[in-house]
Amino acid sequence: MKTNNIFEKIISNSKNCQNLMLVEEKKTYNDLYLNTKKIYKFLKKNLKKNEIICVCLNYSFDFMSIILASYLNKNPITFLNPFASKKEKKHVISDSKCSIIIYEKNNLKYNKSKKFLSFKYKVLKKLEKNNLSFRFLIYTSGTTANPKGVMLSTSAISSNVKGINKNINLKKNDTGIIFSPPAYAMGVSQVLSFLLSKSKFVFVNSGLRFPVELKEKIK
Repeated sequence: MKTNNIFEKIISNSKNCQNLMLVEEKKTYNDLYLNTKKIYKFLKKNLKKNEIICVCLNYSFDFMSIILASYLNKNPITFLNPFASKKEKKHVISDSKCSIIIYEKNNLKYNKSKKFLSFKYKVLKKLEKNNLSFRFLIYTSGTTANPKGVMLSTSAISSNVKGINKNINLKKNDTGIIFSPPAYAMGVSQVLSFLLSKSKFVFVNSGLRFPVELKEKIK
């Protein structure tokens, strides 16, 4: 499939592709394709087009599937850093006007939340009809004031990812480590860059601060 849309390419290329994707979990690209289809059905049941998804997850198999499934269901995504303060989480949830929150067990607490696959979710108030043109709503760290959201379109993130792949010449035999926070644009771009090139990679959710830690993880 020839297209400038990286989401279309990733979904198309992952079908029936047995290349190893997640090293430690031994997941293949075809596993990702099948899981994306499951989550797509889940989103289609719970959300309408353009309703915003708030994702408060560490990097995971489902994290990537949700990104691709949201594209198929035409739902923009905003990300919440699982390690953010309660104040920042409340601000992002309110300011983004999301219709559903997807989160891990310890990241948020809702008495009436439900569970699907490995994550929990809470459906919020439905939005009125909107014509949203963005793919991701990325918030700043909020260290100086309330976090501010920046909208990224499908074409913008596609251009960024293709630029990353071209600059570092990512290939399917390469293996990399992703440890940027999952709520940052750079982290999302890195994930999509590896998926586009059908490379292998490892997630580090505990954070890496010193070169020696990075060297140990590479080993």
